[in-house]
Amino acid sequence: VFDVKDENLMLDETFRSFDSLEQKAIANRLDIQSARLSLKYALRLAGITDSTRYFDAFDIGGEIEKNSQEKGFYTLQGAMSVPLFDQGQGRITKAQALVLQNQQKLIETAINARSEVREIVSVVTHNYDIAHHSHNTIVPLKREILKETQKYYNGMLDGVYELIDDQQELTDSIKNDVIAWREFWV
Repeated sequence: VFDVKDENLMLDETFRSFDSLEQKAIANRLDIQSARLSLKYALRLAGITDSTRYFDAFDIGGEIEKNSQEKGFYTLQGAMSVPLFDQGQGRITKAQALVLQNQQKLIETAINARSEVREIVSVVTHNYDIAHHSHNTIVPLKREILKETQKYYNGMLDGVYELIDDQQELTDSIKNDVIAWREFWV
């Protein structure tokens, strides 16, 4: 007959605290780290867009002209677009929208991670409670019932079939106890 020993069956209380697990999940999950990097990139892009809004098209060039009879002369030319009608508001708004989008994506990813942690903790806690109840309540009661049935059998008040049925119920409860602990640990 299989049996589960009482060693190491207690659920660690730190596992039941959601805060530490949520903090670990937020700190270590790759999707959250990716969302943070996307937000940093969007912030950097927004800063570059804002700082270059007036100097979008700025060209500097040089030219040397030389004829065969004359002395050569050098020219330096520069061109800069003056933003009369386009002052870069569209690019800045787009960059700000990208920053907001990445902020919301980071918040959504963090909330989903915390939700998944709570869900996993809930499932594990539920499985532990079932296994603990089975181990501490159901199996001892079935053993006690078998002892009482055996006393009735020895006093010829019960038949062999009742004794076999109670033994089968005890075996089934021990098997269910092992299955419950397996569900908890796996």
